Amino acid sequence: MKKRETEETQETLPAYREQVRVLGKEKEKAEQAEANRAIIEKYGRVLEKKKLLDRAQKSLNSKQKLTSEHLSEINNAFMEIDRLRTELTAGKLVINFDAKKQIIMSVVKDIDQPYEDKVEIGEKRTYEAGGRLILESHDWNLSVISGEGDFANTANRHEDSKKEIDRLLKSHSVNTIEEAREIHRRFEECERALEYANTNFADELGGITFNDLKKNVGELCELQSLRPLNDVTIDFINAKHLLEQKESMIVNIQEDLRELEDRYKDRDSLFSEITDTSQEKRDKEERLSSLTPLPEGYESADMFIQHYNELSGKMSREADTLRTLELEHARIQLPDQSSEELQTQLNEAKDHFGTNIRKGKAIARVRDTSTALLKSLETHTFDSLQEDLEKYIATLTDKRYEQIIMEDGLPAGFLQDGNTILQNLLSTGTIDALMLALRLSMSNYFLKNRSGFIAMDDPLVNMDPDRQSKAASLLRQYAKEKQVLIFTCHPSHADLLEGAIINLS
Repeated sequence: MKKRETEETQETLPAYREQVRVLGKEKEKAEQAEANRAIIEKYGRVLEKKKLLDRAQKSLNSKQKLTSEHLSEINNAFMEIDRLRTELTAGKLVINFDAKKQIIMSVVKDIDQPYEDKVEIGEKRTYEAGGRLILESHDWNLSVISGEGDFANTANRHEDSKKEIDRLLKSHSVNTIEEAREIHRRFEECERALEYANTNFADELGGITFNDLKKNVGELCELQSLRPLNDVTIDFINAKHLLEQKESMIVNIQEDLRELEDRYKDRDSLFSEITDTSQEKRDKEERLSSLTPLPEGYESADMFIQHYNELSGKMSREADTLRTLELEHARIQLPDQSSEELQTQLNEAKDHFGTNIRKGKAIARVRDTSTALLKSLETHTFDSLQEDLEKYIATLTDKRYEQIIMEDGLPAGFLQDGNTILQNLLSTGTIDALMLALRLSMSNYFLKNRSGFIAMDDPLVNMDPDRQSKAASLLRQYAKEKQVLIFTCHPSHADLLEGAIINLS
């Protein structure tokens, strides 16, 4: 029978071995795919940053280009014409005119356009200008020019400045300097947005080009076509275990067969052994039937023996307890005081206890009031937290970011050159650096001068090599003051941290 079972099992072994081989290949591919998953996930993050970069570039391209140099050129032209106008009107010319007869004349003040003035007989006129005053009639012409400077030359330069302003405004398709300033403001906003997007894109790439990353991703195996590594590993282990069981069963059966062959040389010896065993069984059954039956409530002799042993043990423990109580009773002495005296002492003790309880409640009320008062005075609770946070983030980013914006005690973004940079505009590596700085700052805040430790899980995983080095240096320095526990599956990170390494299996 065992020989036939061995033969049947051996026939199924090739199928089990093939299943283990196929699952082993699938497991290797799934492990490779899992290793590639981090690169593919990084590619996804880079694509999101590239979309932001492309949108910023498109927005900049759609805006009218008016740079700081262009605006400065327009501003300088307006300042020059204002200076020339001031120079032309800086003097003081006055002409008093008395009409002896009706007269119509043209009046020109400084660089203004001429206008016609009609003066009746006996009327008086007073004309005032800064640097030039011209009165012209049909019969005569009066021209008065200030004696300071070269008015004609200045007037020509003023006219040239007007033409230059017209040319500049026309070349930039604007009508006024205010319009030019508004166009320049919108253009600069788009330029800054493009700069931030480009910086975040470069940070996310971490030192490689987008085309290289895209090429690497294209060469990786397709994750969608593979089962999860955990499922494949479980199937592989189960199949391998089942194969080992079958092979072990064959080995055991073969050993049993060899043992039987060694013990029973031939069939006659085996039958004789079977006959003797059968007779021994019948004898024991007869003896068993002649024994006193088990008491009610016991299904087997083992159950009866177990209950007997439990009761014996309990009786022994009760006897020990009795002896102990007898010894204690022998040592007990009757009190020297009467029951009335003892009752009086009890009442006094209760009164004393009640007094202490009332005192304790009063102290508790004072404590609660003091606590509420202290809380109302803590107006700078998070100042030290923000100071530590800005110190750590400046170290991790080479002082690129030094000012933190706090909301409800937590960082909401950075303040850089007067501009607010929120978290959704930061790269993954910068966000991880901010989170590491926050953990260390909160540890300082809550532990202060008390003993304690801080534990973190893989804080360096999403940082580029430069930031990993800075973060490791910061953690080593921090570990001189507080105990730091870091869990990581990257041996290179453990080497950077230079701490005591404990391998967990």
